[in-house]
Amino acid sequence: MATSPVILFFIICISSMYCLADDYVIIQSKTSGMVLDGNHYYVRARLADGSIGQKWNLTSTKIGRFIITNARNGHVLDVQHGCKLGNTSNVIVYKNHFGRNQEFYINSDGTIVSSCDNNEIIEMKDGKVEVCGKEEPCSSGDVFFKILETK
Repeated sequence: MATSPVILFFIICISSMYCLADDYVIIQSKTSGMVLDGNHYYVRARLADGSIGQKWNLTSTKIGRFIITNARNGHVLDVQHGCKLGNTSNVIVYKNHFGRNQEFYINSDGTIVSSCDNNEIIEMKDGKVEVCGKEEPCSSGDVFFKILETK
């Protein structure tokens, strides 16, 4: 069985713990097909249209952790209000300050987990993108993503 270029890219990127600075990806829900869109302060779930706000760069910070940078404005995915564990928080794009709330694990099952807490995962629901945690578990939103190369 042949490995697709997208899966191969994902495996190489994750296993070597870095991605090339000029390579961008699209982060798409495996369930709905919606993508992360960082056109504004808040990150939203949108239909894929190829716009620059839907392109992201993965940069390794520590073993297994990534900073996810938006191509439109150079800001990074950020758990709003920092690492306040147990609460649902918005996912925003914000200037990189190298905080733990701006680092994420990308798991082999497709979940994207905040480095604040291994139980806080990114969820797409009703157009919003949030992290949900222990006290506020994810409901019926999309939590499984695939990383797609941009063309």
